Parts: sequence; structure tokens; C-alpha cells
Amino acid sequence: MLPSGIYYGTTMKKILKIAALALLLLLAVLIVRAFLLPSRQVRASASAPALNVQVDPNAAAARLAGALRFQTISREGAGPVDPEAFLALHRYLEQSFPRVHATLTREVVAGYSLLYTWPGKNPSLPPVVLLSHLDVVPVEAGTERSWTQPPFAGLISDGFIWGRGALDDKAGVLALLESVELLVARGFQPERTVYLAFGHDEEVGGLQGRRAWRRCWRSAACGRSSCSTKGVPSSRGWCRGSPRPSPWSARPRRAM
Repeated sequence: MLPSGIYYGTTMKKILKIAALALLLLLAVLIVRAFLLPSRQVRASASAPALNVQVDPNAAAARLAGALRFQTISREGAGPVDPEAFLALHRYLEQSFPRVHATLTREVVAGYSLLYTWPGKNPSLPPVVLLSHLDVVPVEAGTERSWTQPPFAGLISDGFIWGRGALDDKAGVLALLESVELLVARGFQPERTVYLAFGHDEEVGGLQGRRAWRRCWRSAACGRSSCSTKGVPSSRGWCRGSPRPSPWSARPRRAM
């Protein structure tokens, strides 16, 4: 009979060997599954060449800078700090993108969110949903002097556009509207219907703004659509009747 110390040490070695083998087996399974995972990359049609659209970068930058001057701040549990700021931004977008507003249908959802519908040539095709948001987080008290430029000045300086929302996420709103404005000017109409959904409370969870998304989901069966928010595509299955906010609007967070 082996002494208890030797027996214990031998048993622990066996347990460690079994655990190591189990971890290696798990790692091998994960690697194999990763290689077998099918691609969800959207395939572009070679028969549909890209349009040669000329962009005026200075004008586009000026429009984004103008949008940054609206203090569309959202605070958790308090709704929009300044409702007029959101309504003023709506009017600014309407003035800045006349072709979009003449061609697409615009709905105001939950008072301040915007839902645009761009009908496609083939309504039987699953639509595309493009998401962004109009609101920004407040400037933390006491940090005003730390800003290189005032947060809501909307300045263009040293080759940069400065202001709260320049990255998160008025840039997304303006980029989508700029693109559609240029395409409409060229007489382009998408094959499938395109929705632009711009929430007003994404920074505090998006519970009210997502009504715009729900309306689209219910009316157009977006389960097979492509969804994109902040330039990041979501998996196709996530959209189908989703009762939850986007994975990028699930909780409040600080933003640029």
C-alpha cells in the first residue's frame, strides 16, 4: 500500500493529465468549428457595376459640422434634455437633403426618432435596414476645458471635424443621407426596399427609438434582411422580429 502522500500526488497528476487532454480536445473542436463556420459575407453582384458618383467633400464636411451644433443630448430616465434640439435637427436634415425628403417617405417615431423608407423595384426581395442615431451623451461636468474645441461648436479645423457626435454617431446619419442624396440625384432606385432608422435615445438603451425598427420588422419581415448599425453588419437571423435593442444599444455608455 502506497503512503498517502505518494498516492495523493499520483492521483493529482492523473487528474491534471485528464484536464489537460480535455482542454486540448475542446480547443481542437473549437478550431474545427471555426473553420467549418460558413461565411455571412454579402456577395456583390458582378453584373451591377458601382456608380461613378462625385462627392463634394467640403460640402459634406460642412453639413456634418452643422449637425454637430444641435445639442441632441439624451440622459438615462429623463428623455431628451432639449426636445427642440431634436426637432431643429430634423428640420436641418430636411433642408440639407432635399432629394432624400422628396423621394423617401419619412416618419417621426416616438416624437424624435426618424424612419425613412426607400421603396425598391422588387418588393418581393427582403429589405435592408440601416441604423444610426441622432442623440449624443452629455458632456461630463468639469471637463469642458479638456476639449480641444467646444463640444457643440461643430468646427472644421486642422483637417478634422470637431464636436460631440462626430464619431458616435451623427457621422453615420449624415453618411447615409449623403449617399442616398447622391444616388437619388443620379436617378438610382434600389432593387430592394431600404429603411433608414435613426433613433433618438440609443445612448440610454434605445427603448423608444427602436419602435422605428419594430415597425419595419413587422411590416417587411426583416428576418432575411441585412441590418447594419454604426457601420457594423448584424447577423441575418438577429433581425427577425427582434424584441430587443440592437447589440450596440443595449446599455448606456460614454461616447465621442
